[in-house]
Amino acid sequence: MSGMSKGHSNSGRRFPLHWWETPEGSAGATYAVRPSVAAVFLAAQLGSGQEYRCS
Repeated sequence: MSGMSKGHSNSGRRFPLHWWETPEGSAGATYAVRPSVAAVFLAAQLGSGQEYRCS
């Protein structure tokens, strides 16, 4: 996540994800995105430029 902080602060937008801490005694956090957001990232990764629908 630290690699996204500069772009995030420059854009003035919020991160396209939700996060919550793990239960006490565990390390880290859990992150999730909506299926529509995941589809945008998948399309960018595939370089297809086509919309991908999650079912």
